[in-house]
Amino acid sequence: MFIHFYKNVLCIAVGIMLTMPMYAQFKRCGTTEAYTALFQTNPSFKNQFHNNQQRIIPSRRLLNARNIPLQATIPVVVHVILNGANQTKITDAVIQKQIDFLTTSFQGLNADTTRIPLVFKSRFGKGKLTFTLAKTDPEGNPTNGIVRVVRNNSFSLTTADDAKQNETGGSTAWDVTKYYNVWIIVFADNVLGVSVFPGDPRPLNVHGTVVDYRAFGVKERHELPQYNNGKTLVHETGHFFNLVHIWGDDNGRCDGTDFPDAPPEQDDTPNQTKETNGNPDPAGTGKIVKTDMCSPNKDTGIMYQNYMDYTDDAAVVMFTNGQFDRMEAALSTSIDRKLLLQSTTYLPPPPFTIDVTKGYSVTPNPFNSKVTIRLQQPITPLQYIQIISIDGQVIEQLEYAGGTTQSILNLDVSLLAKGLYIVVLGFSDGRKVSEKIIKQ
Repeated sequence: MFIHFYKNVLCIAVGIMLTMPMYAQFKRCGTTEAYTALFQTNPSFKNQFHNNQQRIIPSRRLLNARNIPLQATIPVVVHVILNGANQTKITDAVIQKQIDFLTTSFQGLNADTTRIPLVFKSRFGKGKLTFTLAKTDPEGNPTNGIVRVVRNNSFSLTTADDAKQNETGGSTAWDVTKYYNVWIIVFADNVLGVSVFPGDPRPLNVHGTVVDYRAFGVKERHELPQYNNGKTLVHETGHFFNLVHIWGDDNGRCDGTDFPDAPPEQDDTPNQTKETNGNPDPAGTGKIVKTDMCSPNKDTGIMYQNYMDYTDDAAVVMFTNGQFDRMEAALSTSIDRKLLLQSTTYLPPPPFTIDVTKGYSVTPNPFNSKVTIRLQQPITPLQYIQIISIDGQVIEQLEYAGGTTQSILNLDVSLLAKGLYIVVLGFSDGRKVSEKIIKQ
């Protein structure tokens, strides 16, 4: 059972070999370790998580699911929470290249698939998911899908969720039903990435992936040549879509599986004792077989080429057909993932039109945290903006000395309680106009 699978997880590799280079101390992934801690401290959380996971299972029992691969575009927002010096390393171009590579990897179009051994070629999965930086923000405005927060702080595996809130030194998640949120930070404890599984009962704003900047980007020189091919985000996105580590996190007992509760025909990865470290095939021949006590078959060996192993970036190159079945089941049925398929925030917003009879527009309505007021040209100077509760109380008032002729005004209304309000615009000619708005 899935709950039994996680029960004895000790997770993460403790380190590679002492003879490896300095960067061997970094932990490829902290996801399983994070869940182990959550399960130990909160048994009710563990039960909720298990029950939610069980709801994803029925679609995994469908036969021939790969005949109709899921085709969808996933909008991504990247929150960069770094100091000034490190911000310059994670440029917009670096981010774009990494997101493009996420698409390349999930579609099986990466050039290094020549590393896949012949015996695994028939299991090599190719999906149709496309990842793209969001072009419309939560308020309906144009965006490049990148949020930059300049802070000289770092996080640890136990505080990674702090990166997901402004109030705790991070950057607040955009609506996770419309965006795949990725945070780039400094992990002080040398974790490279951590993600959240579908079915996690915590508030939705923690659902997303956190990656250390030194493991983000494709062919970037961020101190860790072992992890500079962009594979950490691919690995963590696998977790986000419900993939388990390929060795089953069973602490070397050989009784774990990376397809818990799945039908036997879906499990198309060989069993293996534990994670793989380093690069067993440095020449990239695809002919190096690595075996262990769980997979002694010298004709196949373990699938250390799989993205869900801990092998160096240079060596991991594939998902399997069964893994795509599992990810697509989560995307299609898990309430905290399937709404992503309906999101259109990867498209630019439609042109805003101002009602000429009003001379202004207030968008979005309903709103979440921001309201944008657009005024028609030529603009009569605006002297004040009021936000009034339904019972007539002035909640907020902004005054503009001498009046303002700005055509676009953005209001931060994130602290307002949910409900109905009236926004009042007062102009220098004595005219007042009002509009009902709803905080959702």
